[in-house]
Amino acid sequence: MDSAVSLASTAPGDAASQRRVIQLPLEPGLLCLRCLSPRRLRFELEYGLERGTSANSFLFLSGPAPLLVHPPGASFAEPFLAQLAELVPAEQELQVVVGHVNPNRVALLQALARGWSQLRLITSNPAAQLLRDLWHQRRPQPPGAAATPEPEALPPLPPITVVRGEERLACPDRYSLSLLAAPTPRWPDALLAFEERTGLLMSGKFFAAHLCSEAWAEASRSSSEEDRRYFYDCLMAPMARQVEAVLNRLDDLPIRTIAPGHGPAIAESWRSLLVDYRRWGETLDRARLSVALLFASAYGNTAAIADAIAQGVARTGVRVESINCEFTSPERLLEAIRGCDAVLIGSPTLGGHAPTPIVSALGTLLAEGDRARPVGVFGSFGWSGEALDLLESKLRDGGFRFAFEPIKV
Repeated sequence: MDSAVSLASTAPGDAASQRRVIQLPLEPGLLCLRCLSPRRLRFELEYGLERGTSANSFLFLSGPAPLLVHPPGASFAEPFLAQLAELVPAEQELQVVVGHVNPNRVALLQALARGWSQLRLITSNPAAQLLRDLWHQRRPQPPGAAATPEPEALPPLPPITVVRGEERLACPDRYSLSLLAAPTPRWPDALLAFEERTGLLMSGKFFAAHLCSEAWAEASRSSSEEDRRYFYDCLMAPMARQVEAVLNRLDDLPIRTIAPGHGPAIAESWRSLLVDYRRWGETLDRARLSVALLFASAYGNTAAIADAIAQGVARTGVRVESINCEFTSPERLLEAIRGCDAVLIGSPTLGGHAPTPIVSALGTLLAEGDRARPVGVFGSFGWSGEALDLLESKLRDGGFRFAFEPIKV
């Protein structure tokens, strides 16, 4: 693959002005649009190595309808949209494979919908549900807040094609793209993309590392090993069993290069990286003690707290099983509560209440949880925290022993 680099320049200044997009031509009619930031964008744990970050998108250009795979979040909106506008005319149909949905990415998709009227989205079923929930949702203002200017009108939600399990997608030119749903508790909507002719796996969050690097691929396995292990420990370790299930699905693919959503691609040592992912998960699976970490998250904040708690617990040699209550069956939830040595439960506060999946999980815990095993409560809120008070009071009244005072952010 060609490693030539085309730079989109920005003026020096604050962090936003240092963000830029480079074009990495991979094959005829196929580009990687890599968004670069020399500084960390957010304060989540996985950015803790302070090596900046990058976001990889892939653009198939040939044919009547260009295809964009894994668009970035709104943090890179200005330079990314400027680059895309030079490559894809606004009147042309644009298909977009969305591998993960959160409010930041929804904001970018809304900007795409304003610029390209013939936008079509391709997502997993959970992602389609999240898009319908979040597209017209605006963050509520606290009581008594100063009046803000009338927000820009939102474009209509574009048509959505839903991928269930695995589907093959017709691509421009000679390319053939397979889309694989890869749900995990942290990313129930995850969608991986595999281009068969080039052997390119566009893996999203899997195998990622937060590095600000212009090079298409890592120089050697050792050059990014610490960063990929750190990303795994922060986000993958609490769901090692589900990650193992995704790895098993990748075994039959004729992979030649792995291009994750963040960081340089892995061209020469991708097999050893898959082995490492399995080995790291097996080490956690052998832990004698386990904690069930139950959560739901509206804007990603409670999930970020869950990640930090999970990493801290895992460092003590205790296995953490992360469970997103919004996408977990009652049977699986009950199995986790009965089989663990402690339970942590986290919730946002939405309109003064806990979301329904957390209320249901709390009911299961109260009915089936072992009072001899410790519990913990955590969560986030904007200007009130009634959901956390509810969790704490119900568990205390139910006779549970708290391992720590509730963490309220």
